[in-house]
Amino acid sequence: MGKVYNNYPIPMYKMREYSDGIRIAGGIVMRPAPYLPVLQTRSTQDGNYLIEKGIVIEKGSFVTFDQFGYVVPAFIGDGVLSYSAIDAAFGTFDIDSFSGKVSDAVVTGGKTSTKKLGTTADADVKIGMPVGI
Repeated sequence: MGKVYNNYPIPMYKMREYSDGIRIAGGIVMRPAPYLPVLQTRSTQDGNYLIEKGIVIEKGSFVTFDQFGYVVPAFIGDGVLSYSAIDAAFGTFDIDSFSGKVSDAVVTGGKTSTKKLGTTADADVKIGMPVGI
């Protein structure tokens, strides 16, 4: 257990390291949306294993939350997502069938989504105002 403040226990949260030594408090669950297409890949050595990672949000981008609570890039208006074969290799979820559940379908190849991501009333997946960079 953590510290006590006014007779209420304060849980101890671990700090999580995301990239380049930037630390984000572990008390907030912040994960990128699993339907975001891979923008670039990066290989890192973890002990004896070479791990291939997909970057879905560029460093320095404004971010916000979608209606499911995932982190997405912040922008004004609507937009569609373009998937490639690399998204199929990484097991990226397809936004067209995404409902926030574990059993959603993954992308099988290159395509452009039919659902829109955005801030307008026409958007199928709503995003909010920017909350950070």
